[in-house]
Amino acid sequence: MNPLRKQIILENYAYPGVMLIGTDSHTPNGGGLGGICIGVGGADAVDVMAGIPWELKCPKVIGVRLTGTLAGWTSPKDVILKVAGILTVKGGTGAIVEYHGPGVDSISCTGMATICNMGAEIGATTSVFPYNHRMKTYLEKTGRGEIVSVADEFKEDLVPDKGCEYDQVIEINLSELKPHINGPFTPDLAHPVSEIGAIAKKSGWPLEVKVGGYLWHPVKGKCTTDHISAAGPWLKFRGHLDNISNNLLIGAVNIENDAINKVKNQLTGEYGGVPDVARFYKANGVNWVVVGDENYGEGSSREHAALEPRHLGGRAIIVKNFARIHETNLKKQGLLPLTFADPSDYDKIRPDDKISIIGLKSFAPGKVSSVLH
Repeated sequence: MNPLRKQIILENYAYPGVMLIGTDSHTPNGGGLGGICIGVGGADAVDVMAGIPWELKCPKVIGVRLTGTLAGWTSPKDVILKVAGILTVKGGTGAIVEYHGPGVDSISCTGMATICNMGAEIGATTSVFPYNHRMKTYLEKTGRGEIVSVADEFKEDLVPDKGCEYDQVIEINLSELKPHINGPFTPDLAHPVSEIGAIAKKSGWPLEVKVGGYLWHPVKGKCTTDHISAAGPWLKFRGHLDNISNNLLIGAVNIENDAINKVKNQLTGEYGGVPDVARFYKANGVNWVVVGDENYGEGSSREHAALEPRHLGGRAIIVKNFARIHETNLKKQGLLPLTFADPSDYDKIRPDDKISIIGLKSFAPGKVSSVLH
């Protein structure tokens, strides 16, 4: 997480009741100030700047009722990790998460922003907190006191309606929360070191990917945009598509040989890096597709995760379901984002299969098409 990107929205643009879109997956942190702030891909933002309305399928609303208070070593991050543990990485897909209840007041404004910011980890469209004194104080401390008087005037409109109904309700007692691990190498008070490996393995880390035939197959667990297009030093090439495409799926593990960035070229029988094999296929007129698991493309709104497979000859991404921003980015770049009508069909595809997509001339949203392999 880049803290500067997180602060830009919260400190400059977000305010109670605002509705905005931003070209960054960190945009939802504005929910920590009571705003409906949604991250989108750059192409969507360009449409809006050109005067084209931005459209979104009406989301479900998941209510998270907080009671108790944060205490001890627990932090706001533990709240979203608890929610993620309940909903899993796909449970918030197509939904807005609305936090409410007496426990909200024990969380700082920046803490609420952190919770909303990490809502992408459960696939949420965005997250939002009700207007309260924590937001009021934060606005005053960041030189936006004039907004407070207006927010106070309309505060009844900036909290959940009385008697409102949610599509799903989660109850969390903050007083009973325990600190969570931050990652597979970072133990904490709740989990001894001996348990970390088992916990990481159970949660699906690291990603395992099958690659073979004319397809890439990211199998087990999540495949984020960081797995598809690594960040870090690679970002210096983001203005040069051909160079940055050399990071395509290089962080994924090939389940065929448990190696990173080592896949079989079905034309030569030799093993090479994912980008190298993709370039070889492209040079020889061979198209390829990606077959992925659930919530494919979660995390950052990184458009290069859609630009790169298209540049290297990819034609379609076939998964159980997509993260919202990534699916849109794929459409904007001309790659077919396809989902299995029956998710169990995912298990029928093997690494050395050849894929044929039938019925593209009559292809339409919501229509079932055949995939032969």
